Amino acid sequence: MRSTIAPRCNLSIVLKTTEDHILGVTTTGEVDILVDDEHVYHREQEMDLFFESYVFHKTTLTRYITHHMIANHPYRITFLTKGATDAARPPPLLPTRLHDLPPRFLHPLLRSLLPPHPPLQRCHLESSSDLALVFVGKTDEFESEGYDQDSMDLPCDKVSLINAVAAANPTTVVINFSGSPVAMPFAKLEGVKGVLQCFYPGQEAGNVIAAVVTGRITPCGKLASSWPVRIEDYPSFGNFPCPEDGVLRYEEGRDVRLSYTSFEYAKIGWEGGAEMKVVGDKLKLVVSVRNIGKVVGKEIVQVYVAPPGHQVGQGKRPIKELKGFAKVEGRPGEVGIVTIELDKYACQLLG
Repeated sequence: MRSTIAPRCNLSIVLKTTEDHILGVTTTGEVDILVDDEHVYHREQEMDLFFESYVFHKTTLTRYITHHMIANHPYRITFLTKGATDAARPPPLLPTRLHDLPPRFLHPLLRSLLPPHPPLQRCHLESSSDLALVFVGKTDEFESEGYDQDSMDLPCDKVSLINAVAAANPTTVVINFSGSPVAMPFAKLEGVKGVLQCFYPGQEAGNVIAAVVTGRITPCGKLASSWPVRIEDYPSFGNFPCPEDGVLRYEEGRDVRLSYTSFEYAKIGWEGGAEMKVVGDKLKLVVSVRNIGKVVGKEIVQVYVAPPGHQVGQGKRPIKELKGFAKVEGRPGEVGIVTIELDKYACQLLG
């Protein structure tokens, strides 16, 4: 958007607390913030612009200020901004499109720094309920592509809220929205009976979460990463960032299986033998899986291939590599059979 265009955005808010609050705006051009017509912030033109900044690096374009405001007062917040000027360095691709995009005014956000959650005031309802659901997580203010996170902790003192609710209600379920692992010191609390990781599920989130929490469907996903109680509990904590030798070591060695039911592998064998005789042959691994629990569930059978010992470690190959998988559903006591095919590349090392 050309610098000759100067959009204005007004919003009205009434705060519940008297304290310092944080005002934030994401933009590329000049911006001014007014509170009840009082000028409180000016940002200069962002000079070093890249097209990717609009897509992945929005957080790096966000600026925050602290402003003291009182409770129950109707504040009028005004954002005045201009588009990027010709003096700003254009992106390496699509230079004309830079001026066609609106200012990154998408987050004229107002965020409060709340005091610690008072357990008795906030949890009286939870203590009288059969079940307490605590929804927490992160937004692109805290995690996104293009930059590293400052912390694995949940923001805005959410752990204190979880602790307070779990202390008031012995049947508490934490429902987390994040794109990556978060530290979970609350997972060991007696009152926290489960943690549901939702990532960012989209518009059907409410229906899916309700179905899982009520037990209408059984979750069967395998986590693709390790989730720590504390960051110090991470298997890679002592190996990341890379040590002085520059070798990033993967030493997790953990297998996480979360479901409402349990499975046992009854029979494992090869269909047609465990040998590839001609070009194009594939190995077929047949696995019988029995549901030994009390509810309907799904199991994901995973096949790993372990390379020879001399190829493992020292930056060569991991101890084992995932080469195939299949999902099977079964009622209590039911046996399901899955077949997983492995081609010649499953056991090859390409380098």
